[in-house]
Amino acid sequence: LLGDESGSDEAEPEARAEAEEASEEVESAPAVKFRDDVLDRVMDAHGIDSEHRDAFIAHAAAFDHDGNNYLKKQELEDAATAWNEAHGDSSEDEGAAEAEEEAEASESDDAEVESAETKSCPICMKDVAADATECDCGFKFEEN
Repeated sequence: LLGDESGSDEAEPEARAEAEEASEEVESAPAVKFRDDVLDRVMDAHGIDSEHRDAFIAHAAAFDHDGNNYLKKQELEDAATAWNEAHGDSSEDEGAAEAEEEAEASESDDAEVESAETKSCPICMKDVAADATECDCGFKFEEN
């Protein structure tokens, strides 16, 4: 029995060290969250090829204006505009993107009415009532 106890004592520090390393990795690279469908629509609207998705996400992380590690549509739009300026896309592409955005805006009017009734939790992505102060996962929404 003494041998078993000392063996488990040795395993616990290793497990703790591994857990600490894993948490350090997570902390060293702040995870930016976003809705995939919104990201895809913004990238399409701005003519950003899907092969640049990872690079665009890294670029877009700097546009988290409210610092909540969640990229909203407007923050992704700002990032896409800056991406196209930095990558020298032609003004023709911007005109086409603007026309697409206007078409999407008219299509999304119904979605905006629905989204006004709910909001998405930046942690678990669950839609909750717009007036909710806390999500089931424990995230507390800031009151405006």
